[in-house]
Amino acid sequence: MAINTEKNTYTLLFAIGLVVVVGTLLAAIDSSLKDKIRINKILEK
Repeated sequence: MAINTEKNTYTLLFAIGLVVVVGTLLAAIDSSLKDKIRINKILEK
């Protein structure tokens, strides 16, 4: 069974999936860099 990529449903689900994946990656990167960001702020002063 082939997926019909011409439908609006496919486009909407693809966009939602992309937002979830990218949002998760950004959240993971942000939390992994929290300590470095905090240290940088202390060293800036």
